[in-house]
Amino acid sequence: MDLPEDVIYYILGFCDISSVLNVGQTSKYFRRLSVSRVLWASLVKDLRRKGLIDRLSNADIEELPTLELIAVVKRLQIGPKSWSVQKKMKPTGLPRIFAKLFGAPRSRRSQRRVLHATVSARLVLHPPASDRWDTMAKLMRGGEFVLVKNRFNVLECWRVDRDALLWTHRSRIPFATVHDFAIEVVDNGERANVVICIRTRTAPVNIDRNYTEIVSLELETGVSHLILAMEFPECYWSNRFPEPKICGDIVTVCMCHTAYMQAYHIIHWRERLYCTIICSPRSPFQLDLVPGYLISTETPATGSHQMISVSEVAALSPHWVPVPMGEPTETSVTPIATLPKLVSDTVKVNVGTINYLKVELTALESPLERGVYRVWLYVPHFCDPVRNRDRALLCGFRLQLPSVVGAQLMWQRRSCITTHSLDSRSFTYSGHTYMGLGIVPPTTPTSVIATDTAERGDCVHVAPYSGALTYPTAQELVICYFE
Repeated sequence: MDLPEDVIYYILGFCDISSVLNVGQTSKYFRRLSVSRVLWASLVKDLRRKGLIDRLSNADIEELPTLELIAVVKRLQIGPKSWSVQKKMKPTGLPRIFAKLFGAPRSRRSQRRVLHATVSARLVLHPPASDRWDTMAKLMRGGEFVLVKNRFNVLECWRVDRDALLWTHRSRIPFATVHDFAIEVVDNGERANVVICIRTRTAPVNIDRNYTEIVSLELETGVSHLILAMEFPECYWSNRFPEPKICGDIVTVCMCHTAYMQAYHIIHWRERLYCTIICSPRSPFQLDLVPGYLISTETPATGSHQMISVSEVAALSPHWVPVPMGEPTETSVTPIATLPKLVSDTVKVNVGTINYLKVELTALESPLERGVYRVWLYVPHFCDPVRNRDRALLCGFRLQLPSVVGAQLMWQRRSCITTHSLDSRSFTYSGHTYMGLGIVPPTTPTSVIATDTAERGDCVHVAPYSGALTYPTAQELVICYFE
């Protein structure tokens, strides 16, 4: 080769894992270079900077051999080892390990069975106002911090390693109670942007008022500053703000536009603009965000199929209006059907009608390929109401964003299997979801992986990459990792 090996290592260090694996398949020489421990340590450190890996410091990564570094990446793809119902594989050579990294999970029919997950670490925090029923907690990417809404509806940030309070949300809105929140860790883990959805009731008329605050939080010092505060019109649902989301400069907040019509308020916080998107009456929809794009789902009135589409955020440009400085003002709304669609797909159910209130949509960045996302669409449907035999479809898609100007967005359906009718909003990148006291794997939906979390309350958060369960008990906050 004309280039020195250290230069080749340097170049490969700027590639994603998929590119490194592809280079390693071209010749024996590049295969040897592509399994270098130094190279894989660099690749895993890059995943750590993105917040895709929990509880591994750079020093820990430097101590791991190549096979264990590859196993760390493999875990992101398929979930914790003890969550798998597949038979244990005998030790194999590196080519087979690479194949496992790329391999899509295959659906297998089996009888319903319960297996037991193996706990590798159980971390306990002690927020003084914790309560198993009224506390909501979400582990931040990277696993170093956790946001906690305590029983007094106050939002706090806690350091996991020190069991110490870092920050308490102080709203400028009188009588504010936090209803839900979302977090995005940015700047290589140094800062987090927090979306806080707030309700308040004003005397003497006792009218509920709805607000969203966006706060920038320095994770080293606990210093925060308010980026934006916005009031929304009165909502027709008691459950306001389900699952707000943030991706870069864009925030989505879901509310009810009328008694029968759902609405998403989309906020461009950096430009201080927003717009409101609605769907057809009695046809709720879901939104998720990836950089520069909106992924949307809609259930038509027939209830026999679910539509999923991708649109550019730039398509919202004609609809942006300035964020009001005071009380909310009446603005025009944009039907979701009028947005140009770059791609569209349809998921049909063979039996019954879709339970549109429980449709879930999740898009997560691939740890292997830059600009590639795994999209999970969960579609429950009524099959036999008398016998309570509801089922659901869990569909996986691959979304590849354009890497250069003029390139096209790529969309591919990878899997669609029948699974249990779940009651969960948390899907991991590997497709596992929490149900009751266990984890349901995407490859064998008739199996349940018991997690021994009987002491937990209602709110259980599943980390999208590590699979860590975060949940409150009567007096503690528990973060549970699995082998």
